[in-house]
Amino acid sequence: MTVDFGAYPQVPNLFPSPLLNFPFSLCCLVLWVAPCLNLESSGIQSVCLLSYWYSRILSSGRAISPSLLLVKMENGFESMESKQDGEINCLKPMDAEQLRENAHKMVDFIADYYKNLETFPVLSQVEPGYLGKLLPDYAPNHPESLENVLADVQSKIIPGVTHWQSPGYFAYFPSNSSIAGFLGEMLSAGFNIIGFSWVTSPAATELEVIVLDWLAKMLQLPEHLLSPGQGGGVIQGTASEAILVALHAARDKVLKKVGKTSLPQLVAHASDQAHASMQKACQIAGVHPENCRLVKTDSSTNHALSPDVLREEISKDIAAGLIPFFLSSTVGTTSSTAVDPLSSLGKIAKDNELWFHIDAAYAGSACICPEYRQYLDGVEEADSFNMNTHKWFLTNFDCSLLWVKDRSALIQSLSTKPEYLKNKASEVNMVLDFKDWQIPLGRRFRSLKLWMVLRLYGLENLQCYIRNHIKLAKHFEDLVAADSRFEVIQLLQFGHSSVMILLLPDSATIIRPLIYGSLNFVKEILFLIVVPCVFALVCFRLLPAHDDQDCGNKLNQDLLDSVNSTGKIFISHTVLSGKHILRFVVGAPLTEENHIISAWKIFQDQTTFAKETKYTILIFVKCYFEAGTDRKPNSRSYALLGCDPALNFSGLAINCLKPRRGACLGSLCKMT
Repeated sequence: MTVDFGAYPQVPNLFPSPLLNFPFSLCCLVLWVAPCLNLESSGIQSVCLLSYWYSRILSSGRAISPSLLLVKMENGFESMESKQDGEINCLKPMDAEQLRENAHKMVDFIADYYKNLETFPVLSQVEPGYLGKLLPDYAPNHPESLENVLADVQSKIIPGVTHWQSPGYFAYFPSNSSIAGFLGEMLSAGFNIIGFSWVTSPAATELEVIVLDWLAKMLQLPEHLLSPGQGGGVIQGTASEAILVALHAARDKVLKKVGKTSLPQLVAHASDQAHASMQKACQIAGVHPENCRLVKTDSSTNHALSPDVLREEISKDIAAGLIPFFLSSTVGTTSSTAVDPLSSLGKIAKDNELWFHIDAAYAGSACICPEYRQYLDGVEEADSFNMNTHKWFLTNFDCSLLWVKDRSALIQSLSTKPEYLKNKASEVNMVLDFKDWQIPLGRRFRSLKLWMVLRLYGLENLQCYIRNHIKLAKHFEDLVAADSRFEVIQLLQFGHSSVMILLLPDSATIIRPLIYGSLNFVKEILFLIVVPCVFALVCFRLLPAHDDQDCGNKLNQDLLDSVNSTGKIFISHTVLSGKHILRFVVGAPLTEENHIISAWKIFQDQTTFAKETKYTILIFVKCYFEAGTDRKPNSRSYALLGCDPALNFSGLAINCLKPRRGACLGSLCKMT
């Protein structure tokens, strides 16, 4: 049999690639030889259709299951098209059964992520711009399967994630996740309401009022901050939003009294340890940057805001014709969890008619425990109080709680009433509209997750959760303190006196009597840092050699980088009194004692300063001299008390303890 190929037209090369040209050529070849070979039409159709789909898949770069290519072609090309779309692409905007199927897959993926969480490096190890090299330049024209998307999450997204929920995460402050919080987020996403006013979803507004009153009672906040009074609580996105709306309300309140033209004279005060959101709030509210007063703190007050220094700063501002209007205090500063003296600061704010804001974003959670409630003493004077349940309270981000003493101040400052939002309930003031308590209009149903956390865990379990983290932090502090290469120095408060324990390396042994015993002089010799561990944050540093030019700052930065590069843990740093400090905060839900021990071993392994250092321990007592002596009333100094004989340190004997002018520290001699 002879086949006359000349009877068939020449086929143009439609595919430049040989790989793609092959299936099309095969299809054409079948069409040419079919009459000569007496092939049935069904066979021709099958070969051609398979060749067509093979070439289409190659050209698109999409994956397809082999079983789909082997289906029977009884229904022709249109059937094949529908099967392809039906298997991979047909995900409806909302369908209950498809939601059930895909949500199960997503929950399984997330559960597996948590199951394998410790296998990932805590701090992402990728380089900037890594993801742009892995993803296409344009969004897909056609839908893709969830399996393909999750595969990309696994291979491309997770390597670029820093794992905040890892048990080895000890940086910044925690951002808690929990089963209850996750379920609440799912429910909120399922309803997907935008509850800016009561009428848009009454349950969203009313549940928020109820759960914030629950939290206020757990924290023993004053009655005027609860909803039955003139105040109440509202959920903001972050503490930055909370201080912004509080400062905005305070600004408008004072301008009503002194006139809008007085804006350039307004002054806001906080400590230099206050969160940076204070400065940003001033910028947004139009307070001049130079009028955002960040009052300097030091180790003598544990880096808390000194009432005496603040009072002096306010007096200077008033004398200069400025108008102090806002005071922000902190319970648990970001650098060292310092606690400002709320009672004293509240009195100053009241005397000077300042809006008194309390930022307890981190440490507020601990105050549900009776033994830590003392740090909120003085909250009675607060005009606004804030804490973040998304930090240390098992509530997924974001959920920042703000209570105000007078809700009308917020509403008058932030309210808008466009025609398209008017409704009967709002017009007759029967309800609360939280759109008037915040910057944006829209708001999520965030109270659901907090409600579920409170109900599924309960107060006692939440208290145990907080206490366990504090216990673990204390354990880490003990491990650091037992290693002579590291420095953990604490200032412990006892009524009107302070005991300061100073660790003095032998390399800095005192070779002559100390006569002028000011604290600053002692600090110059000992390279002292004073960082108390109050909640679940341990601040410490590696001790430098005695001749280190930068007091160990580079040494500690190098240690930080070395520890984080292991991928096993992640910590952060701060600077206090010019010293580079390592911050180790315990707060991840999965962290247990074995993770603390492992973390400490990493520090030991990465420490290059391995020299054993012996110490002399000095104990000073802050002395207050009464009127009638040869010192000024209420002046203070430090007298050397002695050393702790229970510790295996060399000590110091005291020749003279009697304070006198110019010699509040007696002469010292080395003990054997």
